[in-house]
Amino acid sequence: MKTPLILLFTLIVCFTKAQKNEGCKSSQKTKYEDSLRDKWKTYSFKPISKEDALKPLFGYIEIDYVNKPAKFEDIVDSLHIQVKQILAEKKVDENDFEKELMIRDSLGKIEAAKIIGNISKPFVIKSEKRANKWAILFEDFKYDEMLAFGSGYWLSLSEDDGKSWKKYYTGLTGGKNYYFKKNSNPSLWRDDNHIQIEADIVRMTEERAHPMPPQYETVKDNALIVLNIADISKDSDGDGLTDIEEKNLFLNPFSKDTDGDGIVDSEDMNPRFASTSNDFIKLYEGIMFGENVQSDGKHPYEDRTIDLTNPLKKDEKSELQQDELLEDFHFLNTTKLLVTSDPNLQRINPKHYKIIILTPKEFEEYQNLHHSELEKLNYSPLFKCDKDSNSFLLDSSASYSGQTYKIQRTKIGWKIITISSWIS
Repeated sequence: MKTPLILLFTLIVCFTKAQKNEGCKSSQKTKYEDSLRDKWKTYSFKPISKEDALKPLFGYIEIDYVNKPAKFEDIVDSLHIQVKQILAEKKVDENDFEKELMIRDSLGKIEAAKIIGNISKPFVIKSEKRANKWAILFEDFKYDEMLAFGSGYWLSLSEDDGKSWKKYYTGLTGGKNYYFKKNSNPSLWRDDNHIQIEADIVRMTEERAHPMPPQYETVKDNALIVLNIADISKDSDGDGLTDIEEKNLFLNPFSKDTDGDGIVDSEDMNPRFASTSNDFIKLYEGIMFGENVQSDGKHPYEDRTIDLTNPLKKDEKSELQQDELLEDFHFLNTTKLLVTSDPNLQRINPKHYKIIILTPKEFEEYQNLHHSELEKLNYSPLFKCDKDSNSFLLDSSASYSGQTYKIQRTKIGWKIITISSWIS
């Protein structure tokens, strides 16, 4: 089965930073890592049955079938054609990957600037008007990690001929269990209350194993997925998040403020746990978001300190926050997932993006019930060093990169020492 329609880049680099500073021995960390290894020894991937793949995922979905389905292999990649034409005109070696990548990037920016309704053209699956209504089915990564090889399916809807728009998450992700077709033949509008799109019904046969994407088997290639617009757009508590979004994020669709902290769920960066503050929370916020962090070394990602006695003023930014990479990394405005039972991590106050925090038990339920794949942030517990009660070890990772830190409690706050880093 084919991979998702939009794969922006593939980067495979592996390295480990030279150990500038020694860590420490921690029996807590050893015990924790042993338990993780034991857990993975007993894990095995079990594909869903073909029968289950054919069942509608949610109650607002109907599945119909067409006699002459559109074929994925007939979809024309216009960008690919343009790149090949330019390579031929300039007589560039077709195996010159670097040159091809530069041309593709340049043309991609031009295509991305083209707007259909209110959506960038490369992300549009299908667009269609019906009287003064205009529906656009499109792809987005807000609730789906780009590097997980699946984009979320969304509906942009205008009822005044494109003057104003509202975007609605369908609750569906490419490959789970549908692949929507850009060359779908039937009208996008089934009637005033439903949209429809041709799709392959698939089931995953092999999980992704970095850097390779998941493998899928086509169960049916002539499905017509019908979506109820009223159900997709329903917002029972009026907080700006639809019921589908709230269920996907483990929020309460019947409460504007799930954690009761006075901030509505749509605006709350940590909507499941009321944020508070203590020295350990400030440590996590420093590592995760650069709050009050100052560099002790030649690079802001090396040795750093958090001065709890003299925090930065509200209008000041730490060296880490000033780094342009921080903004570049979150340009997609995606929602992150953090699984932890640590009450300090649960009570953080994110500044740059929304984080859904689940307990390990809730995460098991999430994996069974939900079909998007939020970008997962991983932060281990703080492991005490055996011979120094004021020193700790901490592992962190996200997507395909990670760090190990040695953290020391000081008279003024915290010293953060990067022991090792990796990217793959």
